[in-house]
Amino acid sequence: MKKINKILFPIVSSSLIVTGIVPLTTSCSNSSRHAVSEYVTELPYSDGFTIMQWTDTHIRAQDDEQKVKHHDFLLKQISKFKEEHKDTDKKEKPDLIVITGDAIIESRKEDYIWLFDILDKEIKTPWTLIFGNHEPRALFSIEWLVGEMNRRSALREKDGSSYCVFKDIANDDVYGDTNHVVNLVDKNHKVIKQVIMLDTNRYRDDYYTWDYLRPSQIEWYERVVKETTANNGGTPVESAMFLHICLPEYKNAWDYHCAHPEDPEPQWEEGGECWDDVKPSKVNSGMFKKILELGSTKITTCGHEHANDWSALYKGVRFCYGVKSSDNAGDYWSPDKATYLLGNRTFTFHDNGGVTTARHHYHFEGEE
Repeated sequence: MKKINKILFPIVSSSLIVTGIVPLTTSCSNSSRHAVSEYVTELPYSDGFTIMQWTDTHIRAQDDEQKVKHHDFLLKQISKFKEEHKDTDKKEKPDLIVITGDAIIESRKEDYIWLFDILDKEIKTPWTLIFGNHEPRALFSIEWLVGEMNRRSALREKDGSSYCVFKDIANDDVYGDTNHVVNLVDKNHKVIKQVIMLDTNRYRDDYYTWDYLRPSQIEWYERVVKETTANNGGTPVESAMFLHICLPEYKNAWDYHCAHPEDPEPQWEEGGECWDDVKPSKVNSGMFKKILELGSTKITTCGHEHANDWSALYKGVRFCYGVKSSDNAGDYWSPDKATYLLGNRTFTFHDNGGVTTARHHYHFEGEE
């Protein structure tokens, strides 16, 4: 089930200013249910499978000099990854890149093509994207963006000319646009680990009222997990969940930590920062309750709050913020903070169970 956006956004390009409604999707009264398998892409799993999360790059339709700057910084993160792995598993790049929203704003079609071509033609590793709250700030419809990613995903399956593993089904009964799954499988296609992407949607009533995960999305998540569990002989398969806006329980965890700093629970990652407020939707639709009930998802990660990169183990589930992956929209933080909290977060799956995560901070060239 898709939706129509009702918020007015100022949309800016180098040559014109347009204020108007850009629909996120079309309204679908004839939505239909699809099999879980239609939302799934498979990737080969091996011990140490690593996901790199990029988030909130906020790349704008800027001049060529600015694009070169962002291009070089994204590629720097890949080269640093290779350097950091040279003495261990010899990986040259992550096994999957997940962009958790707000990738490009005030954008033209060619800006997203530019980003996707970096992923497909230069980095050449599987990638996908979920929407943040800023994706509608564009000079095109979200339908075009969804279609372009679906087109690239089809090319990956057809001839390997893209690395995109995104999937979206038009006119389905699941609210939002970027709900999909990547199964990490062995040579017999048995699911060993699972990566679940969810669209946390955009706005409710005004520009600063965040939307929330809808009941149809929670039902879809339950179908995904239960089917995977059944196919695994009744044992839940370990999964990670990627979001843009955090679950409401992130705020519960943070508020408790601030009120009881001496309490060892929740368990906090050393060095994580919380320079921004924790700002989930005000509507708690019950996703975390469902996560605990089903027992599959052991880690969730999000973006959205640009100056947060903390992580905490809360009721057996690790809550994470990604690391803001480029410097646009950092103007309202002090320069040292905005620079320090740039880079990415990685997640590494292990055969013996569990997912380890690490923050990686880098500077732009000339700013060290």
